[in-house]
Amino acid sequence: MIALHDHGVSAEFVRQLTESGAKLTTAQIIELHDHGVTAEFVRNLRESGAQLTAGQIIELHEHGTGADLMRSAREAGITRDAGTDASVSPVIALHDHGIDPQFVRDMAEALPRKPTADELIRLHDQGVSPEFAKLAARSGFAELTPDRLIKLHEHGVSVELLEQIARSHRASFSTDDVVRLHEHGVDASFLGSFDAAGYGTASADEIIQLHEHGVTADYARRLQAEGFGTLSVNQLIKMKDHGV
Repeated sequence: MIALHDHGVSAEFVRQLTESGAKLTTAQIIELHDHGVTAEFVRNLRESGAQLTAGQIIELHEHGTGADLMRSAREAGITRDAGTDASVSPVIALHDHGIDPQFVRDMAEALPRKPTADELIRLHDQGVSPEFAKLAARSGFAELTPDRLIKLHEHGVSVELLEQIARSHRASFSTDDVVRLHEHGVDASFLGSFDAAGYGTASADEIIQLHEHGVTADYARRLQAEGFGTLSVNQLIKMKDHGV
């Protein structure tokens, strides 16, 4: 009691900490008090489900990291409860990069697997929104890892192009293939038109070649109607280049 009194710790502060359910020694109570940690801050962290040491509570408090972010990080599988050997550094890193609890929840929901703190930070810092991640995931494009999402976003690839690729069942198309299609001006409409014309198995390189040579799906269908049948991509390009 003397130590508590010497540090200006009030009986009310001790009572509130006790009511929060925190199991703290006198030394820990003094440490929390001396670092400006309120009983409400401790209670909110307790209610988030986190099992933290006094040192971890102080660390979170000093970085301005609140219980809501801790809760969302726990729900996303970013943190674990392991007493003194648990680390709150991932949650602090999220806070320091301006990531809020809603971003954590929404991105964890959008991705096919639970992200790490580092992955969330990269997504956030590169401007990838949860909305883009959700739409990309719904498109059905395979293996949307955080790094692939970042690459697609950086190159301005549309969700519509991803959806068309998924509809075409082009499982072989990589993220690099999609980026190249976009950079060569191939959009969802162009790709879809060739799918409908019978070229659903054309590779990314072949689609790009058709686009660069000005070959349209209407042109391919006209040749089919004239009795040429379904020509190969190379044959289509040669016919077009020769003015047929």
